[in-house]
Amino acid sequence: MGNEGSIQIGYFQHTPILVMTQEGIAHDVVPHFMQRFEGAYLTQIQDFVDKVRKGQPPSLTGSDAIAAMRISLAATLSCHERRPVEVREVDAALETTAG
Repeated sequence: MGNEGSIQIGYFQHTPILVMTQEGIAHDVVPHFMQRFEGAYLTQIQDFVDKVRKGQPPSLTGSDAIAAMRISLAATLSCHERRPVEVREVDAALETTAG
């Protein structure tokens, strides 16, 4: 706290800093998902276009997408149950559900 304003530290935004002055309150903003990973998306799309133009198979396949989904399901379950979850546990649950 001071004559010109104050700073509040806490986790309200991307960083734990809130600047308060007579002019108002300022803080950073958590970038949107697409902004944070823009470079990765552009690289992936460019690679896909290059492969299509050359008549080559894409670098990333449906199997890659399925592997990422399996990992994210295990991570989500781990978060909800607050315990380590191996991907094979998710696989077993999916087989039981599908069967």
